[in-house]
Amino acid sequence: MAYRLPGNKALVEQALAAHGPLRHAQPVPPESIAEWEGLLPELLLDFWENQGIGELGGGRMRLCLPQMFAEPLALLFHDDPDFAQGTVALAYGPFGSLILWNRREWLGLLTHPGAMLDAPFFGRSKAGLDPNRVVFDHVLNADPAFMDVIGEDGQDLFLHAQAQLGPLLPGQIYAPLPPGDLYQTRLDAMHRLDVQDWLSARFAGQVHMLHDLMGDRLNIRALGRGAGR
Repeated sequence: MAYRLPGNKALVEQALAAHGPLRHAQPVPPESIAEWEGLLPELLLDFWENQGIGELGGGRMRLCLPQMFAEPLALLFHDDPDFAQGTVALAYGPFGSLILWNRREWLGLLTHPGAMLDAPFFGRSKAGLDPNRVVFDHVLNADPAFMDVIGEDGQDLFLHAQAQLGPLLPGQIYAPLPPGDLYQTRLDAMHRLDVQDWLSARFAGQVHMLHDLMGDRLNIRALGRGAGR
């Protein structure tokens, strides 16, 4: 298929060579792609159109369609002045972390463990920056291991969870109960759970903190119900 921008085909191929194959791949309907035309970077739309959505990095990152997490994100950002509008999920990790895209603020990472939104471009000028390059560097070609969790023994948890709890189906994550246990990383506390249900329960009453870790801007402000804006 055709690509929207010169060079996008090579970037897609580079990402797949580094972190593929795309597992549990699902095609994206043309009407879904058309819905996000002009709202998301062209590189992502080209990836959807030519490869579909699925798992990279052996299952450590799953690309998704934005509407998948509309309900959980509405619970977290329901009246937020910066993120209530135009914020969607691009991918999720095996422990419930979300990669977000905001129309104005661009990239964000909602992490577990913890209750944090890391938004490296928040409030910054985007002049001279290419959103397609940001999606390539921080999503499609990023090392998916950053979506893993470090267990109490200091080791990455994903492969241990996979061996003990079984492989995840699309739409599942390894997560603790109750969902509000923000810093739980013990494997014996993990279950295979539906990611949308778990995040909805987690976001319903939880305050998150906005940071820009790369820019060393910490505790910018609180997000979520009860944030006291």
